[in-house]
Amino acid sequence: LGPLSNTTDFFFMVGSHDLKEIADTLHRDIDVTNVVYEERNGKPYFILIDFDQAIDATNKEDSSPRRTRVRDGNGVFMAVDLMRVLDNHRGSKRKVAHYLRHDFESVFWLSLYCSAVFPAPKNEKEEDIKYRNEDVFEKWRTLSIGDAAPVKWYVRTRWWQKITLVSKAQFLKPWLDRWTTLWIKVETRENERLWEEDRSRHGHGRRDSPLHPFDWETAEGLLTRDR
Repeated sequence: LGPLSNTTDFFFMVGSHDLKEIADTLHRDIDVTNVVYEERNGKPYFILIDFDQAIDATNKEDSSPRRTRVRDGNGVFMAVDLMRVLDNHRGSKRKVAHYLRHDFESVFWLSLYCSAVFPAPKNEKEEDIKYRNEDVFEKWRTLSIGDAAPVKWYVRTRWWQKITLVSKAQFLKPWLDRWTTLWIKVETRENERLWEEDRSRHGHGRRDSPLHPFDWETAEGLLTRDR
C-alpha cells in the first residue's frame, strides 16, 4: 500500500480545495491516472496532474463537463450527481455545473479504488478478494452512465457491502467509514432542502419567511476540507 498509508492527509482533498479557493480552478478529472506521488523526507507527497479538463471556477459559462471524457472509463471516479444529470440530458446542449463537491467525491472514489485494488494480497483468499474488487470497478467502467449512477449511489454509503479490504488495507476502513457518514449527512441535508422548496412552491411555506439561499456546492459547509 506504501504511499497510501498517509490517507488521512490525502493531497487531493486538500489540493482540490486549495485549487478552488486560491486559484479559482476546478480540476474536473480526478482519477487514478491523474495523481502521482514522490517521497520527500521519507513522506509521500501527492501531486495532481493533467489539467486539460480544468475550468475557471469563476466563469459560469465554462461549467460543463466534457462528455467525451465519460466514455473512456472516467465514470468510475465521477460524482454520482454529475452522472445522473449527464444521463438525463444526454444529447442536449444544456450545460452542467461542476462544483468543488464533485471533485471531492472523485477523491472518495479514487480512495476506495486504491484501497480495494492496490494493496498486495498475502494469500490465495485475499487474491480472490482483490479480483472481486477489481470486477466491481470494471463493471462500473463498462456500464452506461445511467446504469452505473444508482449502483455507485448505493455503494457511496454502504461501500463495505460491495468492497472487502485485504488485511494490509484494513487500517483504512475507519477513514472510508467517515466518508460514508459524511455522504449520509449531505443527502439528509439536501433532501430536507428539496422538501422545503417543494412546500414553498405549493404555498405551504410561510410567506413572511422566505427560504434562505442554500450552498449546494458544499451542502451548507459539510463538504469542505475541514470535514
